[in-house]
Amino acid sequence: MVQPEGFTVKGQENKVYRLKKALYRLKQASLAWYRKAHQTLLDLGMDRTWSDAGVYFHYDKKQVLVIILYVDDILFMGSDKNIVMRMKKSFMKLWDCRDLGPVKEYLGMKIVRDRKNRCLYIDQNAYALKVVNRFGMRNTKSTRVVLPTGYSQEANEGQCTPEQRTYYQSIIGSLLYLALGIRPDITYAVIMMSQFSANPSETHITKALHIVRYVASTLSATICYDGSKQGGDIIAYADADHANDKISRRSVTGYCILLGKGVVSWNSCRQPTRAHSSTESEYMALSDCSRQISWIGSLLEEIGYPRKTIDLCGDNQGSIFSASNPSVDKRLKHIDIRYHYIKECVELKKIRLHYVPTSEQIADLLTKNLSADRIQKLVTMMGMKIKDNR
Repeated sequence: MVQPEGFTVKGQENKVYRLKKALYRLKQASLAWYRKAHQTLLDLGMDRTWSDAGVYFHYDKKQVLVIILYVDDILFMGSDKNIVMRMKKSFMKLWDCRDLGPVKEYLGMKIVRDRKNRCLYIDQNAYALKVVNRFGMRNTKSTRVVLPTGYSQEANEGQCTPEQRTYYQSIIGSLLYLALGIRPDITYAVIMMSQFSANPSETHITKALHIVRYVASTLSATICYDGSKQGGDIIAYADADHANDKISRRSVTGYCILLGKGVVSWNSCRQPTRAHSSTESEYMALSDCSRQISWIGSLLEEIGYPRKTIDLCGDNQGSIFSASNPSVDKRLKHIDIRYHYIKECVELKKIRLHYVPTSEQIADLLTKNLSADRIQKLVTMMGMKIKDNR
């Protein structure tokens, strides 16, 4: 920090102001903001969950109140409307803020409730449209596949220009926000294409724009959550594609977790080490998914939902047998010890493993490029409603 030009005092050029409170845009401003908001919520009787630093809860005569805090956006929800409104008023007495009424949008996601049928819908269509318009793909020919089936990424042997790198990173960055929000159908393609952000080729740019074209063809995509008794408990799916990456020969892990017949968590990533067999790669995928399941189970338990054994489905009999058997399998004894966490989850009955045929493996969507019909089937099983809007 330096003194502004024209305000320096001779002999005191090295002196600066010592701040006694945080100012906007300083490095520590966000931490100071969070600490103040956190203390306010504690003073109002809220408790912070250990599972997520942005989620607070409070019980009032067996009625639960949950508050979600994300920077300066705060969401109140609970099983009793009177308790929610009372907490809102108490909070607004301490902070200068606006009550926007029943939630319609949060963190860029549109929220629509069908109270009669006890269903909730979320989408990011407004943001998706901005991305499509930004890269000029609004009136292009529609496509039903995220990337062509069988397309294999290859590194650029040449050197891209700074303009190409910036343009490619803009496309991938815009798509990543969608993939993390409500578009698991594009997650695999975007994550895999992101590894070429440092040196993309023209082919990479063309394929990235192909993903944008798919988004333009499916702007009406939404996720539906069924709140009725038929909605069911949590269920998870984990899958792996052995030696998928032609460059590093590493496998790809994909998993998704459903609640209320709608997907609430998903991931697609390249495994950190090379798997020697499909059984090994599938075993690692089951373990990765089990850690996410444990977190979700802990979060729900903290806000008042009793922990139940969660079903985890895989399509590889060998990996399911190894995870369910406490003995050490010679095919897996060399695996990093952290992947054996799945065995502990099964023994403690946190997770119950099931076999499903590959045709019913929802996480297959997160491990490879698929055909249009296969994509449509799996996104429907995820609780997504997607139709070609062209």
